[in-house]
Amino acid sequence: MWMESCWAAMKTPREMAPEDRFLDSLRVEAAGAARLDLDQIQRAFSTTFPHFDGSPNRRAKLREMLDALAAGQLVRLPADRKRAWQNQPAPALPLRLALVRETADKPARFDHQRFPWVRELAFIAELPLLHTPEEARHLHDFFKNGGASSPFVPTKERSWQIFGKEKRLNDLQHGQLFDVGRLTLELLRCRNVTQILAFSCAPIAVSAPMLIVENESTFHSFCRLNHQLSIYAGVVFGDGNTVLKAVDYLRDLAQATGVTVVHYFGDLDPRGLRIACVLGELMKQCNLSVLPADELYRALLTAPPPAERHPQPADEESLTWLPAELRDAARDRLASFGRIAQEAVGWERLCALHNADPHSPFSLGFTPRPKDKSGSPIPFT
Repeated sequence: MWMESCWAAMKTPREMAPEDRFLDSLRVEAAGAARLDLDQIQRAFSTTFPHFDGSPNRRAKLREMLDALAAGQLVRLPADRKRAWQNQPAPALPLRLALVRETADKPARFDHQRFPWVRELAFIAELPLLHTPEEARHLHDFFKNGGASSPFVPTKERSWQIFGKEKRLNDLQHGQLFDVGRLTLELLRCRNVTQILAFSCAPIAVSAPMLIVENESTFHSFCRLNHQLSIYAGVVFGDGNTVLKAVDYLRDLAQATGVTVVHYFGDLDPRGLRIACVLGELMKQCNLSVLPADELYRALLTAPPPAERHPQPADEESLTWLPAELRDAARDRLASFGRIAQEAVGWERLCALHNADPHSPFSLGFTPRPKDKSGSPIPFT
């Protein structure tokens, strides 16, 4: 018996059964896919049996091979004989087939109630069903190897360390392992980190709201205006939907600047207004009010229309975020022209609105090096 097994293992492809060689060609043609169409089946057959190309018996031999593989439950042929088969000429050939995957023996079930969990995961033994046994074992190994005394790191870094996937720990936070009284990020020595946004503080301390704008060009123009006039406590670049990930950052920023009211100015379209609405709800949790920058939206509604019209209906729910006196005008502008980008209220328009100097120097994010008495830049140390 042992000699027969060795001899079978040493057979060359030509010594394999014809249907086995054909199956190998089908798998190569599939390149990992589960299904093949008739063109792929034909190519696999030509690869295996090139001597049948041009032979009147080719179609009959192909059907014979397919029936043999189907009988051995190595492929599945379609059941619909009318629509899933090429019935002419005879014999009929399938327009597609499915390869039957080889199934490995199932491993023994992991008994989480008898496993010797570390103290931090002892609660798992009381669970009637463990939804994520593999992840639980990885967490066990983390604590077993001294994880409880690790330094604090961002959650995604800890997730990569434990699971090799940076987002897996974030997913698990919504599952049974993190129910009340069980695992916490504190135990795992990590923290969720907030999105950081670009911020430009007013050159002097002012008792005024903070302004969040949606786009980078508008951010530059408002920073330039604020550098000259100090209208806002500071200007934040919200970067579209990114601002919704930065609630903790905005809370800390408001506390540092003494701000309790935030004004928002974005594009006049359903998406821009929706961002403002959602941000307002999120910031309520931080005792901060997000209000529309009325004057700026009013200026946007009186700006020249865009070069191309792309009318769109207003999102009535998000439209209510605007002041009541602007809603009808906003609805009409959207229905007539579509989106109005906030860049329509640009630098020159801002200067006219606030009687500012349009030629004032300003370089965002760059502070010139200080000079000594001779006028030479002082080297950085």
